[in-house]
Amino acid sequence: MKVSRFIALFFCCMFFCFVQVLQAQISSEQKSIIHQKAKQLLENYHQYINLLGDSENLSFEEREQYIAASFREQFYRANCLLYNDLDPEEKTSKNLPLNTYINYLLLWYNQGVSAKFIGEPRFGNVFRQDGNWYISVFVKKEVRGYYMNRKVQNRQYDLEFRLTFNRSDKGVISEMKIAEIGSGKGSTPAVEDNRAETRTLPNGIKLIKVEGGTFLMGCDEQRDGNCQDNEKPVHSVTLTDFWLSETEITNAQYAAFLNEYGSDMVKKGEHKGQKMIHEDVWGVKKVGNNWQPQSGFENHPVVFVTWYGASEFCRFYGGSLPSEAQWEYAARGQ
Repeated sequence: MKVSRFIALFFCCMFFCFVQVLQAQISSEQKSIIHQKAKQLLENYHQYINLLGDSENLSFEEREQYIAASFREQFYRANCLLYNDLDPEEKTSKNLPLNTYINYLLLWYNQGVSAKFIGEPRFGNVFRQDGNWYISVFVKKEVRGYYMNRKVQNRQYDLEFRLTFNRSDKGVISEMKIAEIGSGKGSTPAVEDNRAETRTLPNGIKLIKVEGGTFLMGCDEQRDGNCQDNEKPVHSVTLTDFWLSETEITNAQYAAFLNEYGSDMVKKGEHKGQKMIHEDVWGVKKVGNNWQPQSGFENHPVVFVTWYGASEFCRFYGGSLPSEAQWEYAARGQ
């Protein structure tokens, strides 16, 4: 069976086993600059959130008007979502819009609140999505204060800061902002080991390195037989190194993603609102508010995933779907 038909068959029956591709080509020097700018942005966040909570030295009006404005400037847009690390009772929403987060901080902690980061930040992969550059930074944050006039101390949260920035054609990094802040619990940055040819992602997803090279892409009558018009002509394609998941994504892994993501619909971007997966007796099912793999099919390849669901899974873990050239190159065992 030809490679192009193999891909089409998987799309047609919605038995789409997709793979992770880490596509950002960033030099060590640029990566160092990105990490420095990320640390500075986190320091700004830390500074302004403590000023917002400084009820002892600043009036409510000063914090609400001036400090809040400076705090908002650290974010990419006004409707950014922030993980709710303000509610120790965990009775309200897990994620809050930026302005709601500011209002809750000022009202719930009217006697003051302070925060600090514990340890060094951990950096995830640099990746590109919808024309923007991103990096995830994982930190542990400690919150102390008076929630509803009750003392709160030593409350710690694992957070993932997803930062976005511009990268010019010449590689200049600028305008880094916070795109969102989510829970970092259960999530870790991809572990990279340059001595080995593997990486491990959240949910135990193992990536293998595919070394780039030049190959003849397309259908050749002598090699493949019975070529279709849209599979010709054979042409030379050169690819750089990339990474693919070692196996298909399983029902168990996709169910874990849905629970961490918090929805079976795309939550943002140009495909917001699109359905990501459909329940199936051989796939995943929703029980209450949680997604589970069907019993006995936990380690089977996930089924009935839409293109939007495949793409969002990859984006969530810092990658993208493979290009047609990457897929054919890997499938041919080049």
